[in-house]
Amino acid sequence: KDIYIYMLRLPFFSKKTRFSTDELPDLPGEHKNETMIQAWGQKYKAIRHCKIIRSRLRREDDIEQMDFVIKVLKESHHFAADQSMNSEFAKRGTTEDVQSYIMKNMMGTVPTLIIEESSGNLLVPTEKTAHQREQKSKRMQDISKSIKSTKNADDLKTIIFNHVISKIGGAGSSRPVSQIQQVAVKLGQMPSITDEAQLNAQLEKIDSWLDFDIFEVAKLSSNRPLIVVVTHILKKYDLLNKCNIEETCLLTFLTAVEDKYPNTNPYHCSTHAADVVQTMNALLVKSNLISRLSPTELLACFIGAAIHDIDHPALSNNFLIQIRSPLATTYNDSSVLENHHLATFFNILKIPGCNIFQNLSIKQSREVRKIIVQMVLATDISKHVELLDDFTSYAEIHSTTPVAPESKLLLLRIGLHIADVSNPSKSPAICKEWANRVMEEFFFQGDLEESLGLPISKECDRNNAVKENVQIGFIDFIVRPLIDVWIRLFPGISVAKALLESNCQRWKDDLIERNKIAANQE
Repeated sequence: KDIYIYMLRLPFFSKKTRFSTDELPDLPGEHKNETMIQAWGQKYKAIRHCKIIRSRLRREDDIEQMDFVIKVLKESHHFAADQSMNSEFAKRGTTEDVQSYIMKNMMGTVPTLIIEESSGNLLVPTEKTAHQREQKSKRMQDISKSIKSTKNADDLKTIIFNHVISKIGGAGSSRPVSQIQQVAVKLGQMPSITDEAQLNAQLEKIDSWLDFDIFEVAKLSSNRPLIVVVTHILKKYDLLNKCNIEETCLLTFLTAVEDKYPNTNPYHCSTHAADVVQTMNALLVKSNLISRLSPTELLACFIGAAIHDIDHPALSNNFLIQIRSPLATTYNDSSVLENHHLATFFNILKIPGCNIFQNLSIKQSREVRKIIVQMVLATDISKHVELLDDFTSYAEIHSTTPVAPESKLLLLRIGLHIADVSNPSKSPAICKEWANRVMEEFFFQGDLEESLGLPISKECDRNNAVKENVQIGFIDFIVRPLIDVWIRLFPGISVAKALLESNCQRWKDDLIERNKIAANQE
């Protein structure tokens, strides 16, 4: 979303669609030439119709608020907050959510981390200092000059995205390690629970592959499912005592981690992370592996699952590599996001009060770090074939003794990979919800690829990608092969296999119905 918003700020042109003055809101006099009409037309069309952007401003007066956003885009040349905007907010009666959205995402006032020593609260500054605003304005001017003097399209993309992608933590980023959302969060405390009895009923199903509903947990925990799920699981196995972790430290750490999951991502959000943690637990339980792992191995397993997608930009590794983002440069185009997730996690551990491993021995700390690094790197989908081949070879050799001491790390890597892609093997309702969410993220990337003149990834093409086909292909080439090999060693997760096949057939039936409707319309 941040990348898309930033693109809307720039004189970005498209050859596909042309606009007339009648299709646009009133433009300032100096903007009425043909070139500016087309530039503003693209911005107006994008912000009017981009679902991800519109969903952030869903109110009864949605259209009026969207017009106001467009007004901000047109009139705030350097996007620095000032008193005139505050008076404009007051005059229009703009809601606080919309104010926060515009000030944070449109005008660059990103909050920084401040911890109040007396109360332990995380505080959010309400506005930037004059010096910060001056620096922001100067950066925008420098970028504008670079863009105006650049004729080569590839160089233009580089200028734009070197600035934009740095917002998600790339090299040279000024973004703080822990970004706090719009409300202050009490350090060392559980989130507000709307219905404790219902939440406890869900947590009693924490070992279930079929019955646990992560979306219900997110709703009941004020959209803080990761804190609730991880804390419950660690307490379930008495890992706080066994690994000498203070509960206040754990909750502070989990708060910082959950805050780094963008809550605007439809798929790669903290709900997905919490879902993967719970699925990892169910996988280990159903496979009788809990008792085979030491306390530090279990701790590494669940923390690795919790942070495996932290600070995800809702874009793929391939996209970041194509636009030559600072992240891709930093990690030499190799497992770009996975390395970024790990670096973000290890930086959070440096925040005072967040190091949950501080009481482990040096040997234990090294073991935990090694396990987490290897597990998270195994979630890189481009490594799927190589990892599956290793796992298949292992299963053929160790069919009678599936848990050899030297095999634990491989099993944990495969386990997190399975948990990460397990959505098609869940209940039909959960499976469908995740499918809708991932397609929304795919289309977001496809829109960016089209705007940049890049080849549109097949599954990201809004006009041609079919959800049913995407899901069937994902099951056939990724999920089923993994689960089939795992079941050869650990038959206890046969329920996952049954649900996977049932959901796959449902997608095929839906595809047949879709094709029938399309044929009738023709």
